[in-house]
Amino acid sequence: MTTLSAARGFAHKCENALQIGLTAVGFGQSQDRMIAESDRYWTDPTAAGWGGNSHWRGTGPFAEDDNLWLNVGRDHWDRFQVGARAAGFDREMARVVEWGIGGGSNALAFAPYCREIVGVDVSAESVKEAGRHLSNTAVAYLPVQIGMDSPETALDDIGAGTVDAWISYYVLELVPSPAYGLRIMQIAYRLLKPDGLAHVQIKFKTSDPLTWRRGRSYRHGIAQAAPYQISEFWQAMHRLGFEPVTVQVLHKNALDKNYAYFTLRKPSA
Repeated sequence: MTTLSAARGFAHKCENALQIGLTAVGFGQSQDRMIAESDRYWTDPTAAGWGGNSHWRGTGPFAEDDNLWLNVGRDHWDRFQVGARAAGFDREMARVVEWGIGGGSNALAFAPYCREIVGVDVSAESVKEAGRHLSNTAVAYLPVQIGMDSPETALDDIGAGTVDAWISYYVLELVPSPAYGLRIMQIAYRLLKPDGLAHVQIKFKTSDPLTWRRGRSYRHGIAQAAPYQISEFWQAMHRLGFEPVTVQVLHKNALDKNYAYFTLRKPSA
C-alpha cells in the first residue's frame, strides 16, 4: 500500500511538472477556458476533493481533526490582528467581507469582532454552509453568490465603499490565473471604505519550477493555478491604489506550503 501510494505521488508530481512546463513555454489554456473549468469545479459539490478543498467542517483534512478546522479561522484572525496593529487600524468593524467563505471557519473566528459578515462564494452550498455555522452567533450574515465569470456583480450586491475590512484566505491560489486574482483585488479596493483594510493570502512561487503556475487542466492542479512572486504581488497592490503595510511569510503548515499574508490599506479619500 505504501509502495502504491508512493508510485501515485510520483506520477502526480511528473504530471504536474509536465503541465507547468507546457504553461511556461506558452501552451497554457486560455483564460476563458480556465474560468469555465474552475466554475464547473467549484459549483459541483460531488467533484473529487470538493469538500476538503472548500474547507467544509468534517471533510478532507478536517475529517478526523475538528481542531484543525477551527484553528484555520483562529490563525487567520491572529494574523489579521498583527496586520491591523501595524496599519494602525483600530476602527470598529461594522462590516467584514470574506471573499471565498467556503465552509465558514474564518467567518466563525471573526464573528465576535464585527457586526456583519458578508460571505461571498461561487458555491451556493458554501454560502449556506457558512451561514449555518454563523446562525449560532450574534453577527448578521449576508450571503452573496457570484459567478466565476462575473465577480463584479458583488459590487451591486454589497455596495462600493461600504466595507471596513475585506479578507480572503486559501482563495487567490485557487482562482483561474494570477491576472484573475488581481481582478478580485480591484473589486476589494472598490468595496472598501477609505482607510479600510484588506488581509489576503497568496501562494508564492520560488526558483523551484514546481512552484510555478499550472495553467492547464484546472481541477487536477487546483492549488497551483495562480502563484505570485511576493514582490510582484506587493507592487501590483501599489498599482491598484493600495498601501501595502505588511507581509507575513509562512513556509509550511498542516495544509500546504509557500503562503504569504498581505495587509493592505486603502488610503483616505
